[in-house]
Amino acid sequence: MLYQAIRLGCQKYHRYEYSYDQAYSQYLLCRDAAKWARPETLDFEEVSRLITFANKWKCRMPSDPTNVKNILAGLRRVVPTLNHLLKDQTLLDVRLDSEIDGMPISQLIARCFDTIATAGWRNESVGTSKMIHAAINPSLFVMWDTAIKDAYGVNNYSEHSYSRFLRQMQCVSNETVQQVIKKESRTHEEAIISLTPCGQTLAKVVDEFNYVCFTARDADVRKLAGYR
Repeated sequence: MLYQAIRLGCQKYHRYEYSYDQAYSQYLLCRDAAKWARPETLDFEEVSRLITFANKWKCRMPSDPTNVKNILAGLRRVVPTLNHLLKDQTLLDVRLDSEIDGMPISQLIARCFDTIATAGWRNESVGTSKMIHAAINPSLFVMWDTAIKDAYGVNNYSEHSYSRFLRQMQCVSNETVQQVIKKESRTHEEAIISLTPCGQTLAKVVDEFNYVCFTARDADVRKLAGYR
């Protein structure tokens, strides 16, 4: 079942993906939370650090000064909105169809995502997913790569593709939690804890499962998840 596949994916990810784990932990330790809380203080150094993190995850984002400045400008435009509206939201509880000033939250996320992704020399949708997860809200935003986008049918650069993906990840997360509650007679909170033994957020664990299942194509995880 899916919850078993996600647990196994998490275990295998942390057993074998040492370099990714190390880069993630190092970035979270050096991230300047005060600057992200006050986006007007974001600077070249902080964004360079974020791009370096993304590139350790094979994003290959250009790190020349002009590109860094362009991405910094994009982040400064959207981070205030994301902080104000989504700072305390999680993948399980965010109401993507709720409207703020006449705009659904899903559309707001899509616009912010696309602003960052297109701020530099080229479309950086993979790098953007990693940046907004690690720097802005690890409990809400799920990372992706090309293989993962393919698996969920969103392998394109069209507007709102990330919000569609996030909606799918919310469904995956809710289904998994409900499976644990039903199969193991756990409370909602106990189910989440049981799915995140690594101490990361459920959004991060879902990414770990996606990576092992669709990028690394681990046979055992794919079988449990119902994929050939």
